[in-house]
Amino acid sequence: AEKDKTINETAAALKTNVKEITAKAESLMNELKSANKQIADLNAKLSASGLDDIVKNAETIGAFSFITGTISADANTLRTLGDDLRAKYDNSVVLLFAENDGKVNIVVSCGKEAVKNGAHAGNILKTISPIVGGGGGGRPDSASSGGKDVTKLPEAKDKFIEMMK
Repeated sequence: AEKDKTINETAAALKTNVKEITAKAESLMNELKSANKQIADLNAKLSASGLDDIVKNAETIGAFSFITGTISADANTLRTLGDDLRAKYDNSVVLLFAENDGKVNIVVSCGKEAVKNGAHAGNILKTISPIVGGGGGGRPDSASSGGKDVTKLPEAKDKFIEMMK
């Protein structure tokens, strides 16, 4: 009796009959998955459009082109954007921050020439990440981490600039 009630309530909530519950649930899950992918794609496009200003403000410090900024993006999008900039600007050291729900995501990417000239994304991140209450590390060309203290972002950026000189 309890099961029948639950099944009937589920069918009503899904706006279908009892025999079609499974098919309706699968259909809704596919729709949700598709909608989430579409949202992620749109967010990536929005984030990428913000990169133009960041690239315009790139500085040359020592042997490297230095690209840094804070953008609205989730961790995966941030990593993708860092990879895109690394590929596009061979002698660049890229430092991107994103704030999400009071936490910080950090990505450091170094182009091939920058790595040849001594830049190491993992080492840079190991120095910067603790400032915002994070850990992390990575490869010479790419590294990412999270942190807890958004208020320390300017300090982390200053430390990065100091390291690059």
